[in-house]
Amino acid sequence: MINGDKREHEAGKTLDLLDRIERVPPPPSLAANVMRALERRHEGRAPHVSRGLRLAVAGLAALAVMNVLTLVHAGTASGSGTPTPAAAADSLAPAYRLTLEIYKDAE
Repeated sequence: MINGDKREHEAGKTLDLLDRIERVPPPPSLAANVMRALERRHEGRAPHVSRGLRLAVAGLAALAVMNVLTLVHAGTASGSGTPTPAAAADSLAPAYRLTLEIYKDAE
């Protein structure tokens, strides 16, 4: 336990040195500067939103817009002239093999 005693002795010497250090008084305007900075920081600002969250929301919005545009485009490309959800779904079903033919053969 010699090393433990030596460590305790060195720690005691360090604490003695810290006790003997003179305290430095803060500048008189420090408290006013800190309070002013805190007020500026909180006045009229929106809450902080992380960059990752903003990117995720923007990505989801872009994906939703692309889905809507795809459905509208698929509905008008089928020759109906007006976009309808049923026409859009009917035109996309063969492209993604979304048919019931597998189940018809099973019966």
